[in-house]
Amino acid sequence: MKTAESINFAYDTKTDRIALYACYKGTTGVTRVELTRRFLSHFLPSISTRVSDQGLTPLRAGKIAPDVQHNRATAAREHKIAQRIPLTKKQVKRSQLDDNGFLAHIIALKTNAKGLLLTIGNESKDRQVHLQMTELELHRFIDQLTVIAAKADWGLADPWASAASTSYQPSLAH
Repeated sequence: MKTAESINFAYDTKTDRIALYACYKGTTGVTRVELTRRFLSHFLPSISTRVSDQGLTPLRAGKIAPDVQHNRATAAREHKIAQRIPLTKKQVKRSQLDDNGFLAHIIALKTNAKGLLLTIGNESKDRQVHLQMTELELHRFIDQLTVIAAKADWGLADPWASAASTSYQPSLAH
């Protein structure tokens, strides 16, 4: 399994989709993953609620954290810190795009020895992008998607506001 070294986001006005460009170490190819408004309207609240209510440390230990309020406060602090992390801004050239771009349909978050593994795949699960990240990078990832969706005028709710008021939703699959 190959994980992306860096990612970029761009809003495509023609398709009304957000493109996630995954760049891989040692290759010049870039995979484009298209994220729809509907997909993000389900994903963003689910993942932010999971991080806020359950935390990621208990997820690693395989048990539910007893103190939801403490986890929400921790998630809020992590989110503020993550907003200061600079993103990779490598320009993606059209010639670098591979022919294997796909429409995102499924997303999964797991922990491993290196931190968190976020996998985004198509409906048939034969195309996937794997993103290895830290907890702070996950917050930054969510934040950047939220910013781009706002610029696209998608009218999506702030996922951190909904995380504070919603109960945990176990399924992240779309």
